[in-house]
Amino acid sequence: SNIGSTLSNEDGSNLDSETATKAISDITLAELMTYIIKRGNSGKYAPPYKVPTVEEFFNICKKTGVMPMFSIHPLWSTSECEMMKTFAEKHNVLNKLTLKMPIAESYFDYFQALHGVFGESVKAYALNCSDNIDAMMSRVKNMEIKVPVTIEMMSDKVSEDIVKSIVSNGFRASVAPAANHTITGEMLKNWLEWGVTELTEDN
Repeated sequence: SNIGSTLSNEDGSNLDSETATKAISDITLAELMTYIIKRGNSGKYAPPYKVPTVEEFFNICKKTGVMPMFSIHPLWSTSECEMMKTFAEKHNVLNKLTLKMPIAESYFDYFQALHGVFGESVKAYALNCSDNIDAMMSRVKNMEIKVPVTIEMMSDKVSEDIVKSIVSNGFRASVAPAANHTITGEMLKNWLEWGVTELTEDN
């Protein structure tokens, strides 16, 4: 995606139209470090949260006691995953790290390769699954992963049957807000009763 969806100028204003349409690979590290991170899909910003280096991110996590999570893009190469594993080991956070990525039929081979690199050395895996949840769960279950695995659904896809199926298969159930989908208190109450243990808040 383009950088305008996640980054703002240092004063909180939106990037100019030309810069906003650039991909992360189109800008230098020095340029990247001049921006701040937007807060959630609402486009709000939260200064002074500048884009941290991986080392700064790990140090912040260790200082605050926050468990680090990395969202892994399916285009990451095996060598990039191995580099990240080495870096996490160097900073003594590998066993505290949760790896999150989308899971679908087209990405499954990539997830298997990711697990081949990190194995059971991480704290957990979190898989965002928007379609064919039962089929994806079956394939993940056959991998016999020994660390916790969370299956994350979009809020407009949640049902009692799906949540209970996730839990009965030994996974954790999580919900992320879908675009233009209002989450009510009654929904939250039902989800928790059904077995949802994690909610993603983006605002």
